[in-house]
Amino acid sequence: MSNSVVAMLNNHLLKYFDARLVRRSRLYANGAALFPPGTWVMFELPGGLKLWIDLGDVGVSLECMAGRYEIAETRFILDNLKEGDTFLDIGANIGWFAVQAAAKTGAKGRIIAIEPRTQTGAYLARSLQANGFMDRSEVHHCAAGAQAGRVSIVWNGEAGNPGGTWSLPDKQMLQEFREDCFRTEEVPVQTVDAVVGDRRVDMIKIDIEGAEGLALRGAMKTLSQSRPVILSEMNFPLLPKISGLTAGDYVRWMAQQRYQCHSLTAEGGTGPVLAAGNLPGHMTFINVIFKPMAV
Repeated sequence: MSNSVVAMLNNHLLKYFDARLVRRSRLYANGAALFPPGTWVMFELPGGLKLWIDLGDVGVSLECMAGRYEIAETRFILDNLKEGDTFLDIGANIGWFAVQAAAKTGAKGRIIAIEPRTQTGAYLARSLQANGFMDRSEVHHCAAGAQAGRVSIVWNGEAGNPGGTWSLPDKQMLQEFREDCFRTEEVPVQTVDAVVGDRRVDMIKIDIEGAEGLALRGAMKTLSQSRPVILSEMNFPLLPKISGLTAGDYVRWMAQQRYQCHSLTAEGGTGPVLAAGNLPGHMTFINVIFKPMAV
């Protein structure tokens, strides 16, 4: 598609997308987007919230537009946040959760969003601003880690899924991805504790492709003082490579912090306890709930 056509679409047609039109349209075929990555437009969610999305992003943006993105996870977050709560979104991506959480927690709430990719984070901030939520929100353009520093992040620019972005603390892994022509960006690393400071956090959503163990090691103060509920991705192949923890190790480490791991039900509720030795390792990843136990 020519640059002039893309420019025309952005300038004239795509300030706001009607949800009904999106559901009737065919914006991707055979798993591939019909627009190149980086085709950013503003989409209006049912209910009137606005979200900047990338028409070249099959993994997140187009699923949001179709109303299919992480339905159980969305329901869990919105059902458990209250007015005035503080929501920490680690790996906020385009802001699907951050924007809706800002609406749910209201003017007295607080949204702390961490997103390392520069372009994605910039559009996340634009979405919060478009909804008038910047007075209750903050966007940190960094990765979350066990200690401050810098790290390279990598993604497949042609895959149409910016959510598939990995932090690569290992130089050999980084070189292998570069040789495969993946895109890379060096970004600052901050600990969650440094970002949060002394503020209370009521809920954490964390989805950072296997770096969850590193990020939560940098959140010890926040976990011990605030005791937030945590909705976490558990990526079975990436946790050992990025965080140096198997999924079972992750559950055991969280138990040491007095958190119990539960499954997430299809309806967005808290399911049975998941033991470290009885995880569904045949799957690539699942999302789980860590609930604080009595200290």
